[in-house]
Amino acid sequence: MDNINLRSKDRCLEVLSLLYTARFTDEKMNKLAVQNKGTSFFLSHLGHELIGILTALLLDPKKDFSLPYYRDRAYAIALGSDLKDLFAAFLARDSLHHSATRQMPDHFCDKTLNITCQSSVVGAQFLQAVGIAKALKKDEIVYVSSGDGATSQGDFHEALNFSSIHKLPVFFCIQDNEYAISVTQKEQTAGSSIAKMASGYENIKIFEVDGTNYLDTSKALMEAISYLRAKKGSVVFIAKVPRLGAHSISDDPKKYKTESQILKEQKKDPIPLFEKFLLDEKIITPTEIENLKKEIFDFVEEKAALAEEIDFPQKKDAIKNLFAPIQINQKDELIENSEPITIMDAINHGLKEAMQKDENIIVFGQDVADKKGGVFGITRGLSDLFSKNRCFNTPLAESTIVGLAIGMSMVGKKPICEIQFADYIWTGVNQLFNELSSMYYRSNGEYNCPVVIRVPAGAYIQGGPYHSQSIEAFLCHVPGLKVVAPSNAKDAKNLLKAAILDPNPVVFLEHKAIYRQRTFAATLEPTKDSITPLGKAKIVHEGSDVTIV
Repeated sequence: MDNINLRSKDRCLEVLSLLYTARFTDEKMNKLAVQNKGTSFFLSHLGHELIGILTALLLDPKKDFSLPYYRDRAYAIALGSDLKDLFAAFLARDSLHHSATRQMPDHFCDKTLNITCQSSVVGAQFLQAVGIAKALKKDEIVYVSSGDGATSQGDFHEALNFSSIHKLPVFFCIQDNEYAISVTQKEQTAGSSIAKMASGYENIKIFEVDGTNYLDTSKALMEAISYLRAKKGSVVFIAKVPRLGAHSISDDPKKYKTESQILKEQKKDPIPLFEKFLLDEKIITPTEIENLKKEIFDFVEEKAALAEEIDFPQKKDAIKNLFAPIQINQKDELIENSEPITIMDAINHGLKEAMQKDENIIVFGQDVADKKGGVFGITRGLSDLFSKNRCFNTPLAESTIVGLAIGMSMVGKKPICEIQFADYIWTGVNQLFNELSSMYYRSNGEYNCPVVIRVPAGAYIQGGPYHSQSIEAFLCHVPGLKVVAPSNAKDAKNLLKAAILDPNPVVFLEHKAIYRQRTFAATLEPTKDSITPLGKAKIVHEGSDVTIV
């Protein structure tokens, strides 16, 4: 990376070409939205282009992972996203990537470039990025971006906390345009400084740059990337940029910005600033600039026209890819001459057997490691058997737990996480409901999340309103989520095995009152190969009349 000549003509032409591509794409999309050619919603990226382009050029989409936010189109373009596909997604056509019309524009997703599927929920991407980084073991970097407004979200601070503890190679890129739609930084950020706010976390190197200055930003980025590759910790990279357009097509910045503010921001446009640098340094001539502009303009127009020719999606595909396909054959065997076991032991044995068979299974949650093994002892012994790399404690933060699981599951791991009590799952519901359960659907099958969330539930020994909740009614109304609630030890072990093999997210509810119950919940233990597929009813007793449950 030290060999990059920032003043070389090839490098500068590459950056300038990408800047023009991003700018002309932005302008074309705005026109198409006004013409209602497929979408009437538009998000301006004007002013944010340079930081995204310079960062993408330093990363490797074959090994690094990216979670770019909705104003980071220039990053996606520079990383290698096909422009026709970006236009197709914007025009609600049947695109290959970027959610294939299942979300609003600029919700980037392209597995061929390791861009994971982004949503509209501001800040939700941070914890998923941390989960991906926790799963990676080499010198990979995880890039995650946002505007300054998202740094007020709790998930941002939870992500910094976990990343700091584990010294993870996460590149937190904050594109700071000083406005969260109309809310100023003074109104939402302590001390009006994201850098100061983030400085309390250890193992995190902070950069703050003028994101419109080519040389300064490039040099800082090269230092930041080297720091991350060396696995020294995380980076919070704050790029001060102007938001030259409205927040979206439905916003009017004149309602909250003065004319002098708008004029001041226009002077910080990174494209004319970069053009001036190139001319002053005699790297390029005015004629070359005009020729390049014409070439890129025609290129963008061509890609947009090709996208318009793509068909709209068909109605019959509206509910396609709600669940990833799974085929499991039932095998019902019990260990002969065994003693009856409780549900608690059945789950513990099932976890051990699954972890022995598949090294990609990772167990984590509050208190799950070491001798405690969870507040009910279900995971006791796992960290001793499989090490703390595969069974580890997390902070007391349910959003962190679920967000980590999402990230890890998208890069080949099979997370089995524990929420200590069903009553406390609600602080993780955004990650569960808006992110995890919909991932396969909104990515149109590009990403699936084979996550099992174990949740002790139900009333038990004077638990009161916060240790007694039964949440299955809510969970069963979440599209894309499977819910399991075993009533005996045999079902608990067999269904847990099926849940672990399932490529979809599963919430595994464990009723606390029958964990150790021997009278009607204990059974003979199933064998290691015994399994009961999810969604297939068990015939307990045949009858001749209608059964009402």
